[in-house]
Amino acid sequence: MAQKEWTGERLEKHITNETMLEHLHRYAIAVDFAHEKTVLDIACGEGYGCQLLASQALKVTGVDIDPATIRKAKQQYPDARNNFLEGSIEAIPCPDNSFDLVTCFETLEHITGQEQALKEIRRVLKPGGVLLISTPDKANYSDKPGYQNPFHQKELYENEFRELLAGFFAFTGFYKQQSIHASLLLQEKDPSLNSLFTGDYNGILKKTPPVMYHIGIAADQPIQLPGGSIFYHQQSVTEQVKAMEMAVKQTLTYRAGHILLSPLKAIRSLFRK
Repeated sequence: MAQKEWTGERLEKHITNETMLEHLHRYAIAVDFAHEKTVLDIACGEGYGCQLLASQALKVTGVDIDPATIRKAKQQYPDARNNFLEGSIEAIPCPDNSFDLVTCFETLEHITGQEQALKEIRRVLKPGGVLLISTPDKANYSDKPGYQNPFHQKELYENEFRELLAGFFAFTGFYKQQSIHASLLLQEKDPSLNSLFTGDYNGILKKTPPVMYHIGIAADQPIQLPGGSIFYHQQSVTEQVKAMEMAVKQTLTYRAGHILLSPLKAIRSLFRK
């Protein structure tokens, strides 16, 4: 079966842009929670996250609704610690009380049955288990830019996300995530971050960036929450911009537009001669 065209929505390993940084940052936090645990990665995609989790976990189960994606994951990551299953977050194909940790990144917004999804996650979590979950902030992701993602069915505002998790878990902790073009300055003996600045040649302000994604950590009892953190890419900014341009050119939308405009470009070139 021929490989499906990349739509620009799923993150795949050939992509090296800010979406990659955001996803890998979430998994970096999850890996710390996964030590010697049984883990479910719901909507696992092609499986890179499962492989990262498997570096610390006892066993990782990746579930995705797309059959072709699951076949690809099995081919790419045959590690015995990984198990890939076709299934939906609204009907997780796993027994009750199966997992110590569930990761669910950028999935809620793709469904309308969000309460059913949380019921299923609760069902498969062991007593004392932990959920790590993320979703876009509707106010900054869609409302302010006037953008509508065709793959999203129900985005949440911050209060809605908080209330959803609080309805299923006694303990919740929340983080705000945003990719930024930044300079990092750390004190030698204390690498914690104390200030965020923004500005230009006309002025500088101490101000936090707008929130693009919310990340929630939920459990039945209080747990030690990780501090704030930074995930950076080893490429230069220039190299990352080039990679982003290449990623855009591989989307179906760009390629379709390029094909449609080709005759017009050919006619214009004739007039230039």
